[in-house]
Amino acid sequence: NVPRKWKQNPELANWVNTQRKQYWNLQQGKPSFLLPEQIHKLESIGFQFSIKGPKLPWDEQYKQICMYRDKYGDCNVPRKWKQNPELANWVNTQRKQYWNLQQGKPSFLLPEQIHKLESIGFQFSIKGPKLPWDEQYKQICMYRDKYGDCNVPRKWK
Repeated sequence: NVPRKWKQNPELANWVNTQRKQYWNLQQGKPSFLLPEQIHKLESIGFQFSIKGPKLPWDEQYKQICMYRDKYGDCNVPRKWKQNPELANWVNTQRKQYWNLQQGKPSFLLPEQIHKLESIGFQFSIKGPKLPWDEQYKQICMYRDKYGDCNVPRKWK
């Protein structure tokens, strides 16, 4: 890891810091000029976007999610899974990056990575099963009949 203020090559140190900042921006859904291909190239040489601790490359994390699925029957790693917090964070990051992609925002998730995740039954959204439109329509009609309007509170059960 290039030190943040490396006196031997301050330009490289600044460039490395910029790559990490741009990657962080992407993870937060903020504008970034870092392209998915550039991220992939950097990851392929072992570049660490975060130096807070060891971070496994995407393919290694993918192997871990496959092992999790084999053991537990799904890919729904709990958000604060104490047995492997890095995997839990990685799963959350994949979902966030997919959501960014769906919203037309920058994302470092590559199409082949999406395909690999979908092929093992990875759910990019786990908000629960949605009822068919007709069923939802029946429910709103019942709500209207009972309460006199269609203004269902956001957290109504």
